[in-house]
Amino acid sequence: MPRPGAEGDLAISKTQVFDFFCQFKNGREIISKEKGHFLHQTLCTPKNIKAVKDAIEAERRASIADIMFETGLSYWVAQTILTADLKLSKKAAR
Repeated sequence: MPRPGAEGDLAISKTQVFDFFCQFKNGREIISKEKGHFLHQTLCTPKNIKAVKDAIEAERRASIADIMFETGLSYWVAQTILTADLKLSKKAAR
């Protein structure tokens, strides 16, 4: 039987949970989007797959960090789209 709640790419990180815990312990009452806080897109949707594909077509030698910056996706989502959806892998030049 599946457990309720977010798992995989929908779940927040352990570090974020500890951070929220400390903030609530110190008096914070609600979780809200703060100024300068960047919310990562965390789904491998067709829109995100197209964004990664467009970024790769624009610059074939782009790193995952470049793709993350251009698309706003997390490292894990960008890497998953590259390897699982677009079937791309790193090739060493010799």
